[in-house]
Amino acid sequence: MALELPGWLREALNFLGYEWPASNEDTLNAWATAYSGVQGTVSGAHGQFNNGLQHIASNNSGPGVEAFQSYMTGGDAALHSLEKFGHGADVVGQVCQVCAQLVLGLKGVVIAQLAILAAAIAAAVASAGIGTAAAFAAREAAKRIIDGVIGEIVSIVLMGG
Repeated sequence: MALELPGWLREALNFLGYEWPASNEDTLNAWATAYSGVQGTVSGAHGQFNNGLQHIASNNSGPGVEAFQSYMTGGDAALHSLEKFGHGADVVGQVCQVCAQLVLGLKGVVIAQLAILAAAIAAAVASAGIGTAAAFAAREAAKRIIDGVIGEIVSIVLMGG
């Protein structure tokens, strides 16, 4: 099941500086399965192609058959292209699988960043109350000290010395 967010929430995250991957990891996994399945289909076709070539070679003879065999199994032949296509499809399937895992990992990173942000906000809210109380207490203490010092100065001045 893909981790998807509504468009408005993705936009809000982008405005806040968090880049939520828009890719769907389930779609990438489906592509990986489809491309990897092509390898099996191509392998079956490759086997049938080889069987056909062997049938031709075993039931016929002569320079035409030899030329046909060398052409069909040569470096640029359809047989090799079919084999390369199967390997390529398998590689594409593996890459899609890796991309799906990367997308899922990036979504996890964004979720972790949001959790850290939530913890920081919670800590700020919690400490703001303590910080405000501490600041109030410090102001009161300073006010009382200043009032005390002013009172001392006034009494010294009034007593004359």
